[in-house]
Amino acid sequence: KFPLEESNLGMKFGDMHRMAVIDLDDTLLSPDKQISQSNLEALAALRKNSFEIIIASGRHHENIVGFEDRIGRQGWVISSNGAVVRHAKTAVILHELTLTIRQALDIYRYGRERDLTIIGYHKEGVFAEEDSEWTHRYAQGAGWQPKRGNLSDLATTGLQKLLLTHS
Repeated sequence: KFPLEESNLGMKFGDMHRMAVIDLDDTLLSPDKQISQSNLEALAALRKNSFEIIIASGRHHENIVGFEDRIGRQGWVISSNGAVVRHAKTAVILHELTLTIRQALDIYRYGRERDLTIIGYHKEGVFAEEDSEWTHRYAQGAGWQPKRGNLSDLATTGLQKLLLTHS
């Protein structure tokens, strides 16, 4: 038997055979982050034919559900490069794969020793310890602002992914 009750998940398991899993960036969204009329029509046709639309992206969950006004109703969302499967409405987490504390701290130390900018994905949002040209560009391209937080502290409660780059 499945470990979660069907009523907590917002769908019936018998309905799960008709899903369309669609990437967001450069698939559903154009490079200018717009959804074409033909893509909107394709989503409508899928819904009309009883498909559940599932968005899959490297983006954080909060950022993906922010597209609901353009994409339409969302149920399950696969975010953070597959590390998280979370319901858009109920926030029930079906799956979350995080870095171990040791992995996260090793990556964090590696980045700090090389003076790299680090962005961390956490269930509570996307975090950076400081603002840099890169964090600004990355956030602007994705349409969000990172929260400020100590990434080594966040590692103890589960980081989903870490991004490192030169400032």
